[in-house]
Amino acid sequence: VMRHLWVRRASALLVAVVAAYASYEHQRRFASVWGSEQVSALLWPLSVDGLVVLASLGLLEVGPGARLRVRWSVRAAFLLGWRCRCWPISRPRRC
Repeated sequence: VMRHLWVRRASALLVAVVAAYASYEHQRRFASVWGSEQVSALLWPLSVDGLVVLASLGLLEVGPGARLRVRWSVRAAFLLGWRCRCWPISRPRRC
């Protein structure tokens, strides 16, 4: 039983590392292509994915006894992070 647990955790870690790398590279290239300076392009993915991670943890910790304002703030932060994360996928319209 302990071996199966170790295999599941190692597999989950591998998937998380690959997803984090792909996410970081995608957002970094997007920022570079659309004119961000090098430092900004390097930091953009960390800020966006960091917001999503923190908001996700907040969603897990906010219980039904929390104030309504707190629950909506955490949800809004998660949606903002998700939108910023998905924004590079969409292409801007040409005028």
